[in-house]
Amino acid sequence: VIACDINALLNTILKNACKYVAGVKLQTMREEYEKFFRLAKENNHSIFLVQMKQVQRDVLRLIGSDEELTIPEEETLVASNNSVLKTFHFRKAYISFVFRSYDDAKEHVSKFYDCLEHAWANLMLSHISHALYIGLISFWVARKSRDTKYWIARGNEFKLTLKRWAESSQWTFENKWYLLEAEESFSHNDYETAKSFYKQAISSAKLHKFVHEEALAYQNGAVQPGSMPSGESVLC
Repeated sequence: VIACDINALLNTILKNACKYVAGVKLQTMREEYEKFFRLAKENNHSIFLVQMKQVQRDVLRLIGSDEELTIPEEETLVASNNSVLKTFHFRKAYISFVFRSYDDAKEHVSKFYDCLEHAWANLMLSHISHALYIGLISFWVARKSRDTKYWIARGNEFKLTLKRWAESSQWTFENKWYLLEAEESFSHNDYETAKSFYKQAISSAKLHKFVHEEALAYQNGAVQPGSMPSGESVLC
């Protein structure tokens, strides 16, 4: 019975993660996570409950809700479980990146790296999100901090990971790899190469139906005026 409960929880986590990555409407995701919370609570699986509530917290922020999501078990598990702590810092880094809060993003991505070597493996889908967004944040930090080489090397690790995965699954990973290639080129002030990779990332995301990642590539390529010597955006 316990095994069946765990399998049901894992299958629900995977299903919801696929929906989230595929860009399902956030209100729908909010409802799906509420169903999961009831299942996790009924079966007393605190770790899954805390980790998924951290995702739900992001969903609420993205919707624009003022609802406060309290997680009674979170403080204890974050203090005692390195994998929960890693997830906590990833979610904080991710939402800081989305809202362009540079200082918070840098703080939490640094703490994420500190947790990385001592945490148990995540589901594959979580690895995809980690590789893409931690890579993006690393290149962003590289362009704004004095430790440029350190952060570019960090971003490059995840870029090469996505490139390796793209060799076996072009559909899922190609656009993500191209986007990190673009970010790395932009970090080196190689604007023409960056422009080429941004366009490839956009085309690949569109072809493979990753609508939200197509938008992300457009957003990152359309940098603020003045970022290039010409005062234009990369995609001009």
